[in-house]
Amino acid sequence: MKPELHDSVRRVIKEAVAPWSHAEVAKLTGINKTSVTRMLNGQRRITLDALYRFSKALHVKASTLVLTAESVPKRDGSSRRVARVSSKVAD
Repeated sequence: MKPELHDSVRRVIKEAVAPWSHAEVAKLTGINKTSVTRMLNGQRRITLDALYRFSKALHVKASTLVLTAESVPKRDGSSRRVARVSSKVAD
């Protein structure tokens, strides 16, 4: 995954799991708490396996997380895509 897309995926996941503590996210995903914290803080890359586990915990497809990340504005303010599917992640 390209670094800017990876950062956007991380931000989407971080926002979606914000209501839970990292310990709760760890329990829901089966990923240890330290790894969850490092992934969500950008200190560790989110693997495909972790992406799948986050998606299962959020009850969405992994592709939904990626598509949502692709629609997140870049840091320079421009947009990657017009379509937004973030409402699926919020449920």
